[in-house]
Amino acid sequence: MGCARGHGLEQARQILPGYFVCDGPVMRYVPGPAGMHPEPTPCGERFHDGSAGPVAMCACGEPAVDACPMCRSWVGQHCLAVGIGRRCAICTGRERERLRESAAYAAGVHDRRLTELSGVTDPVERLLRAAAYLHGPPVHGAAADRVAELRRVCPFLDVRAGADLDGTGPFPWDSAEVGRWFVRWAGRHGVRPDQELLQGRWLRRRTPAWVIGVGATRTCLVPSGEVVRVTRERTVHRVVRGDPRMYRVALRVERAELPMAGLARLGLLVERR
Repeated sequence: MGCARGHGLEQARQILPGYFVCDGPVMRYVPGPAGMHPEPTPCGERFHDGSAGPVAMCACGEPAVDACPMCRSWVGQHCLAVGIGRRCAICTGRERERLRESAAYAAGVHDRRLTELSGVTDPVERLLRAAAYLHGPPVHGAAADRVAELRRVCPFLDVRAGADLDGTGPFPWDSAEVGRWFVRWAGRHGVRPDQELLQGRWLRRRTPAWVIGVGATRTCLVPSGEVVRVTRERTVHRVVRGDPRMYRVALRVERAELPMAGLARLGLLVERR
């Protein structure tokens, strides 16, 4: 026997006992400098053949097409399709049980973290820490129902189901109150603004600011506690002591609100202290 194209076993490589891949030549059109042209390529067909010896069998009773990477037992096509990572049925069951236990453990850790956050006395600090946790890398339950998780931690907020917490507002929290609270907290803990908000033709207006939103428009928190958004800016090139530098100068600034992402950036600063 051999492949369906008539190539014999002498032109095939054995993958498993009784399971082969054909290397016999097949003319196929391939691209080249002068266009498509015929060229011999390996057949590549896989087939079972018991004439040269016993065929490897899966535990389910069908011929094997692969070997389990965990226990090295033979795996048939059906078990391979329903398994996890080419595993056999037994190893797949063990992996699924491990995943269930891991998910249950992650759910418990997530629930305990939400309980800890609910115990933070200051409501603004609780909101910032909760935002940093829920808006960070996906955690169990947070990505699926972030609004419900935030409502659980901060019941004093009127968070509606399906609310867009990363839009343009209005939001269920007072952005001005959050900004003033953070400025006071930063003063007590020595957390200084990381950037400057540059304005004026000659860059004479330099306002220290925490940048809490990037992208098409920058959102900043200034030391007065006000949240502002730069809606128009330009790039200015200057040479300072022989060193060429580039500055982003704000041409139009307006008041803004803090989205969930902005709360998370401030919350991360609080979490690191």
